[in-house]
Amino acid sequence: MQQQETKQEKLFHTIDFYLAVWLMMNNIELLRVERDNPSRLVFIFDDTDSEKRAQLADNFWKETKLKDFISKMQTLKIKMYESHPPLIFKKIVKKNDKQNAQSMHEK
Repeated sequence: MQQQETKQEKLFHTIDFYLAVWLMMNNIELLRVERDNPSRLVFIFDDTDSEKRAQLADNFWKETKLKDFISKMQTLKIKMYESHPPLIFKKIVKKNDKQNAQSMHEK
């Protein structure tokens, strides 16, 4: 998590998906989503009311029911994808397999 200020706007950046959802649920305006690298997104929020946002973030990390909810959600997603990974993962694996096969032929 980091904060960046410009002359016109105050921004709050986070890569934490669950924190981003929590902030949106509590009416912190999501301004945009940017791709930090091919596998990571950055959620950028209006941070005009930084005190409110900081308090919400603090509450998010202290809320044990939320932590349990997130943990259970992650466990369920792992179980869902164990036998049937999302199509995007299959494409990545095929691409990597082709690249590995090519590099082996070149040696």
